[in-house]
Amino acid sequence: MLGDDPRGLNRQKVFSVAEIPGDDSPAGYLYVILEGEAFDSATEMVRGSYILSFATTGLGIGLLLALAAGLTAFAFLTRRLRTLTRVMRGYGETDTQGNSETASLARYPEPAQPRDEIDQLGLTFNQMAERIDQQLEALKQTDAKRREMIANVSHDLRTPLTSLHGYLETLLLKGETLSASERKKYLQIATAQSTQLNRLIGELFELAKLDSSETLLNIEPFSLAELVQDMAHTFSIKAEKQNIQLRTEHSGNLPFAYGDIALIQRVLDNLIENALRYTPAGGCITLSLNSDSDHIMVKVADTGQGIPVEEIPHIFDRFYRLQKSRAQNKTGNEQHAGLGLAIVKRIIDLHGGAIRAQSRPDHGAEFSFALPIYRYV
Repeated sequence: MLGDDPRGLNRQKVFSVAEIPGDDSPAGYLYVILEGEAFDSATEMVRGSYILSFATTGLGIGLLLALAAGLTAFAFLTRRLRTLTRVMRGYGETDTQGNSETASLARYPEPAQPRDEIDQLGLTFNQMAERIDQQLEALKQTDAKRREMIANVSHDLRTPLTSLHGYLETLLLKGETLSASERKKYLQIATAQSTQLNRLIGELFELAKLDSSETLLNIEPFSLAELVQDMAHTFSIKAEKQNIQLRTEHSGNLPFAYGDIALIQRVLDNLIENALRYTPAGGCITLSLNSDSDHIMVKVADTGQGIPVEEIPHIFDRFYRLQKSRAQNKTGNEQHAGLGLAIVKRIIDLHGGAIRAQSRPDHGAEFSFALPIYRYV
């Protein structure tokens, strides 16, 4: 409650009143002013203090500026983290949708010089994303090749099976009306188709075995010169029948090679068989060996029709066949599934090496690979 201040009629103060008891009626009232002169002096001093007012205002403004600066600094420091989060979220969304082109654009901006752990994390994410994209692309290519391989296998199996079935059905239906020479001819064709079918199935199983993780190489030292001589002797009769010269070239003091002799024999068998298939009568096949300080180089060269330069990178692919080679194949009805060179490449890969092909059209082809020299301990 406010009441008149006895010291000034124009002012009012907070007061308190207490009754003074008398005999019959209150003797009076005690009127106490609660805010005295000391309070008024202090209040006026505070209200009139310019320095305290300025300090209070400055403190408030300073606190606001500090808060704004802190928020700005926090936003600046977390800006790259937000960018990295947005990039990762975008990559995850595009990857789940299978859109590899869009996913490849979700990358952390690479700085000229990494400044801190955030940049390092961003660069690591970019490397991981690139590796994932490459693996996805490889999976797509593998799936496409698998589909193509299934189609080729179906075709190559169906062709001899259809021919074999046709000739056997003819023999069954018209066997009594056919002459002995006709029956023999039909049986020979059916046998050839059966042989072709058996070879194709065998190559499929062989390639599957080489691709499996269960393949264990029997690595041992062996004489590569003796193996080449044995292979030349094995194919000499077939080469003579086709009027093809088969020769070997190597020095007499070659060191031992180090590898799986059975698989290397399979490599030579496929390469020589391939050379005989596409070398015309009067041609020549050369098996040559050369060594350096670490390896023995094996070359199988022929004087056949050669391979078009643009097709050389694909000849080791599975079921890849040159149309020109098939058209000019002098073996007539015999067809080949295109697995021989794929088997050769897989065997050389298992030995940690590489096989190379060189050719000029109408000047022959040359296949070469190297095996390590055995070091006596």
